[in-house]
Amino acid sequence: MVPCPGQFRRLTSHQPHALVGWQLTSDPEGLRNLFGLSALPELELPQWLSVPSMDGSPLDEGILTLWPVKEEDSLVSAELFLHGGAGVTEGFETSLRHHGWNRETKTILQAQSSLLRAQSPLQARVALARLKQTPAQWLHSRSWETEYSLIELKAQLLRWKPWTTLCASPPRIVLAGPPNSGKSSIFNAWLQKEKVTVSPYAGTTRDSVEAGILLGEGANSFEVTLVDTAGLGGTCEGIDQEAQLLSAQEIQRAWCVIEVLDLSQKTSPQSKFPSFSGHHLKVAHRADLPPAWTVPAGESWMVGSVLTEGSAWIQRLVKAFWDWVPPCFPLDFPLPTNEQEWDDLLMGLSEN
Repeated sequence: MVPCPGQFRRLTSHQPHALVGWQLTSDPEGLRNLFGLSALPELELPQWLSVPSMDGSPLDEGILTLWPVKEEDSLVSAELFLHGGAGVTEGFETSLRHHGWNRETKTILQAQSSLLRAQSPLQARVALARLKQTPAQWLHSRSWETEYSLIELKAQLLRWKPWTTLCASPPRIVLAGPPNSGKSSIFNAWLQKEKVTVSPYAGTTRDSVEAGILLGEGANSFEVTLVDTAGLGGTCEGIDQEAQLLSAQEIQRAWCVIEVLDLSQKTSPQSKFPSFSGHHLKVAHRADLPPAWTVPAGESWMVGSVLTEGSAWIQRLVKAFWDWVPPCFPLDFPLPTNEQEWDDLLMGLSEN
């Protein structure tokens, strides 16, 4: 249901017209408040009425026709035709926004497109929530008051904000590290199928390989892209050098990098790793074999072996970086899709 006040869009183009058409969708209360009416006209019966400006003074006179939208939701769609002068058009839109109405077209089309392209339950439920109401309408409905005060809601909104980026494009989890450290074994175990060739010889993986997977449970599960990369380190040339350059590029794009070192091979856990801005999880792999080095004191490493622990080890791996996943938001929250929507939502919150 679209809560009071409602959504609007222009039916005519922005070119000069003698008449400008508007479509208004709301519950009856929203329309009565907008036009200052004690009762609405009968459905499907055009009526001539005076349209007030933002301060209640007369703005224009126009023709209003009401149409039912969904009887079960008690929604009404109104077609309104006003004179096409710039002053009337700007004045009416100002009045709409003053009463808390929001422009409909772009939000609805984006939500429909997002629903068709949804790759995860979380993306689908965000699109459905945005089809029902805009972020500003969700705030105006005050349904959140059963859970949060104004101060608590602002803190929650800032915690939910990272989901805008995570839903826009699947975050990339990159497996990186020296050759033959077990990255491809982890990749295959995570996918539960042999997508990458695994061998005891270094340099088997030369191209980055990626696959989409779901993290989380139920309606909160979201898509991530898991990436297996070529081994880093050592002197190389030709194809191997190109492969390492691709690996370095994947690290720069990553939301989270899982640095994999083989505990049974002689290596330095202090070796230089490419700098990047994402999250960093260090893994000491193949702990079932005799160790060739020890985890540095005071550092946080995940120690284990996917070969002996299987899916249980993958679950531990996910749990190790789950603190970086932001808390999920309510089912009815129409997650803003850009910075402007977030700014408008937070500004609307400060005005409450």
